[in-house]
Amino acid sequence: MIFQENPNDNKDTSNQLQALYGPLLDFYSLGKVLISTLKSALGQCVEAESTSLLQLKQGFSYFLFNTWIPGTNCCNWEGVTCDEWSRVISLDLSNQGLDGTINPSLFNLTSLRTLNFATNSFFGNSIPDYGWDRLGNLSSLDLSFCGFVGKVPVGIAHLKKLAVINLSSNYVPLNNSLSFTIKPTLLQNMRSLKELYLDNVDLSTYWSEWSGAFVNSTMILEVLSMRGSSLFGVFPKPIFQLRNLKQLDISENPMLYGSLPDFSVDSNLISLALSHTNFSGNLPNTIGNLKFLKDLDLSSCQFSGIIPSSIGNLSQLETLNLSNNSKLQGPIPRSLFQLSKLSNLYLASNHFSEVMVELEQIKGEIPPQLGNLLQLETFDLSVNKLSGMIPQELVSLHFLGYLNLSYNKLIGKIPVGGQFSTFRNTSFEGNEGLCWFPCNTIFTTENKTIASTSSNRSYMIVLGILFGVGFGGSMALVAVLDVMCCDRSKWRRSRRPTDG
Repeated sequence: MIFQENPNDNKDTSNQLQALYGPLLDFYSLGKVLISTLKSALGQCVEAESTSLLQLKQGFSYFLFNTWIPGTNCCNWEGVTCDEWSRVISLDLSNQGLDGTINPSLFNLTSLRTLNFATNSFFGNSIPDYGWDRLGNLSSLDLSFCGFVGKVPVGIAHLKKLAVINLSSNYVPLNNSLSFTIKPTLLQNMRSLKELYLDNVDLSTYWSEWSGAFVNSTMILEVLSMRGSSLFGVFPKPIFQLRNLKQLDISENPMLYGSLPDFSVDSNLISLALSHTNFSGNLPNTIGNLKFLKDLDLSSCQFSGIIPSSIGNLSQLETLNLSNNSKLQGPIPRSLFQLSKLSNLYLASNHFSEVMVELEQIKGEIPPQLGNLLQLETFDLSVNKLSGMIPQELVSLHFLGYLNLSYNKLIGKIPVGGQFSTFRNTSFEGNEGLCWFPCNTIFTTENKTIASTSSNRSYMIVLGILFGVGFGGSMALVAVLDVMCCDRSKWRRSRRPTDG
């Protein structure tokens, strides 16, 4: 039996669905219209926040933005960002040359998530003491390069959502009686803090407390930067091993001592900078465990020993600076020249006397395998003990913009082609055996160009050959002319008439 579909059944079902869901669909559509209308109405910026911003402006004697006009929509003002409800959530007044004081009206912007006052001129003024607890949504605060003095307000430490703080370079260069001091208690409640920048801030007064605070903290720090912050004594090794740490910069602290730890395979370090400190000791073989490392700057320290071959495991490495470590010596491992992403290599002013590529590698020569580092942009091997010739393979480094091989014991012709046509004599000075093609000059330690002995010898040989050929040719020509003259005389005598 064949059943035929009744079209009336479909119509009844459709009507039932429409009756059931129709009101819901209408309510949804109405809600969208209401939300759209509400957003449009709120697009005019909250009046109280507009007033607060204008009051903030009045506290500055100099203000660049010309869009901050009463009666206009503050969400369209320069440096201001609003959310979908037209609440101010971001205020960026960096690099505006602002001076004067920060008006407390700032703290009426309770929806703020990011606040940036970096690189302004608040010299001699303090960060406002009160009101920070009202900015409970703040996640990023940048007060760097502003010239603030005094103490960091305790209220900032109560901002539990704060993930980024930059308080770097706050000082008054013409008034040493003013100081910018930060107490480590700032960190106690900041469980969300991921990035802390304290460059060029004097932390010496509380450094022993700071170091203990970092070691014992439950923060999830990813970036810690204390460049030039007057750190002293022995740097705690556990800080290197903070589980989430990705970037650590403690360079330019000459009174800071320490040695590198044994790095765990679980380390997340991407950037490590210790330059211009008194760190010493050997580079640990476990440095090869830093599989995410991109930038390593250990320059101008007191490291000794050799570069471990495990450095070849740093497959993400882009910049390596080991220059000015007077006790660092021995072979440069072959594995270093297999780092395909390496673009900046600084090995100047060390005591590398051997480049080990093969076990039987001739001592002192730059390996041709260096030409495999196709991303290399900067290469500095100056003031070492390298000898031999510059490999022609280096011509293939098409991105090489800076080369310094000065003050070694290199010899022979400087390669021709590629980037070598752009390098100046200073890249090769102090190598008395080097010369430009066709080897008519060499480079002395006095940075003067003089005639090459081999070149002079070649020149004299060529001159002798030319002189010999010229002399021999001249003699042959004289002989020919003499014969011709003799024959001509005989011919003339034979033509004279005889006496009758």
